Amino acid sequence: RNGLVSGTTVDTKIDEATGEISRNITTVESKIGSDGNNLYLNSEKDVKTEYKTVLIKTYDIPAFKDNVGKRATISFDARILDDKESHNFLVYHYQDSGLSIGLDGGMKNITVTQDKQRFVFRGTVVSNPIPTGHSKGAIIIYDSSGKVSLEVSKIKIELGEGLGVWSPAPEDNYSKEEFKIFESTYDENV
Repeated sequence: RNGLVSGTTVDTKIDEATGEISRNITTVESKIGSDGNNLYLNSEKDVKTEYKTVLIKTYDIPAFKDNVGKRATISFDARILDDKESHNFLVYHYQDSGLSIGLDGGMKNITVTQDKQRFVFRGTVVSNPIPTGHSKGAIIIYDSSGKVSLEVSKIKIELGEGLGVWSPAPEDNYSKEEFKIFESTYDENV
């Protein structure tokens, strides 16, 4: 190793640091979903239950700013909470303004039942002007009757033609403390 005598303290430190880095990388990789990374933070805890409208904010997703014009996928679980067999809802880019996903074919009609179902929509990342009083960017799930309670959970927003299989955002998988431990170990040993 660059002229150092094998078996020295320097060699041992390099081997230990390399092993620690490899273990941390393996741990991080195992926590990332196999399909596209979820860009929607806290999606496991974010359960939206509303009458009439459920808004999924898209304007605050940093990756969208650099990917306008690129393909994206949004998916979520949904179920109705009322004593009803099924109900129809509309899904679309709310007010067609701001940073969001322009869904392929525009507005979509979905039929939601009491059993959780996964819905997947694809489109293009758009950044449209924001008229006064309009949304900065969101996808809306809308019930024109306003009489049926809808629960939306496990939201996933990903770049590309994603499968829509839910996985948490990579940032949601580990605490800031885990990052600090990795960072300090890396800094000390390298």
